[in-house]
Amino acid sequence: MDKPKVTEHKCPVCGLDQPLSEEARVKMVAAGLMRPDYKVYFQIFDCIVMDPQFEKKIPIGYEIPRIQAAVTICGSCGALYAKQTVERSVKKQAPVFLPAAGMPGKPGRN
Repeated sequence: MDKPKVTEHKCPVCGLDQPLSEEARVKMVAAGLMRPDYKVYFQIFDCIVMDPQFEKKIPIGYEIPRIQAAVTICGSCGALYAKQTVERSVKKQAPVFLPAAGMPGKPGRN
């Protein structure tokens, strides 16, 4: 797997870098209740780029693109935007089968 590609973004509407959450984050850091390098986002979206109808054709171990977007609100104009995007790949894993009820190895079986 390649190293993740991390991209930071400014507000696409006003061009500023003033997330609404930044003032609250600074107060928490000043109070000693948050790490200085901790980042705050309103929502994080995660997308694995794969057509479910083709999943069975993808071999185990194949690297599938994965995109994550950390969304925030601009403290200047109020626009909702992706503050940070992370692109990486994940390897397709073999399916995990759990034992059915009553089979050996099933938790809680007497």
